[in-house]
Amino acid sequence: MRRAYRSHYRRMLPPLLATLAFRSTNTPHQPLIRALALLKQYRPSRVRTYPVAEDVPLDGVIREPWREAVVETETQGRQRVNRLTYELCVLQALRDQLRCKAIWVGGADRSRNPDEDVPPDFAARRSTDEAALTLPSQAEASIPQVQHEMRDELAAWDRPLSHNADVEILPQAKGWITLSSRAPQPEPTHWLALKTEIIKRWPMTRLRDVLKETDLRVDFTRFFRRPTAWENLDRATRQYRLLLALYGLGTGAGLQRVAMGNQGLAYKELLDVRRRFITPEAIRQSIAAVVKRLLEARLPQCWGEDITACASDSRHFRAWDQN
Repeated sequence: MRRAYRSHYRRMLPPLLATLAFRSTNTPHQPLIRALALLKQYRPSRVRTYPVAEDVPLDGVIREPWREAVVETETQGRQRVNRLTYELCVLQALRDQLRCKAIWVGGADRSRNPDEDVPPDFAARRSTDEAALTLPSQAEASIPQVQHEMRDELAAWDRPLSHNADVEILPQAKGWITLSSRAPQPEPTHWLALKTEIIKRWPMTRLRDVLKETDLRVDFTRFFRRPTAWENLDRATRQYRLLLALYGLGTGAGLQRVAMGNQGLAYKELLDVRRRFITPEAIRQSIAAVVKRLLEARLPQCWGEDITACASDSRHFRAWDQN
C-alpha cells in the first residue's frame, strides 16, 4: 500500500486538498480535520518525518494496529511520525467518515452537509411528525424498547435451534451456522422417458462430436484468424487443430492431454494455435454466431414467440476466459 501510494496516488493529494474543503460539526472528528490541515500545510515540503515540535493528531485518526508503522522511535529515544504512512492513515480515516457523513465536503452534493438532508422546516414539524409516527421525542426513551424487541426476537429465533436437526452451530470462528443439504426432489415422471429417447436418437455422442457438428452447421471457426495476413496452414488443418484446442480449453482437459490422445498431433502445434488464433474477440464472435443459430432453430410453436435467451437464474457471466 505504501509503495503504490508513494509512486502513484500521492501525486493527486495536493490538487485534492487544494480543491476540496472538508468540514465537520462533530467534536470527536476534529482531530481528523486538524490532520487534513496538517497535510495541506506540509504539501510542498519533502520532509520524511514531521518535526518533533509539530502537534500531529494521532488519537481519533490513527488506528491502533497502524501505530507501530506511523510512529518511529529513534536511537535517542525520540519519536517521530512517518509522514507517508501518516498520510495514508489519514486518507483511510477520511474515507470511512465521508461514507457516514461525519465529515462532509463544502459545495458537494453526495457528500454534502448532513444538516441539508433534512427538510428546512424539520424543527418546526418535528413534534407533529413524531406523534404521527408514534415515536418518542427523546432517543433515550426508545432505546429500552428497541433492546426489548431485539431480545425477544433473538430468543424466539434461538429456542427452536436445539430441536432443529437441519441447523448446527459450530464452535469454529465463535459460532458458524451450518445448514444441512436439502433432500433431493423426486425426478419428474417424464425424465426417464426423455433420457431413453435421447439415448435412442443419439447413442454414445461425445462432446467433441457435438463441437465438430456445431462447427459444420455454424462454421464458427471462421472467426479465428491470425492477426497478420500471412498464413501457412490450410483451412482443414487449422480447423482440426482449432477444434481440438477449444475442446481442451473448454473441458479443462488441457492441450497436452488432448495432444496425447490424437496421434500425429504435437502439443506445441496446439499451443501455437492457442497463442496465435484464440483471442477474446474471436471467442465472442463465435459465441454470438452459435447463440444466433440457436435462436433461429427454436420452434415458436413449442416455446412461443416471446422466449428468453438467458440462464434460468438470470445470471450474467463472462464466457470467453473460462470454461
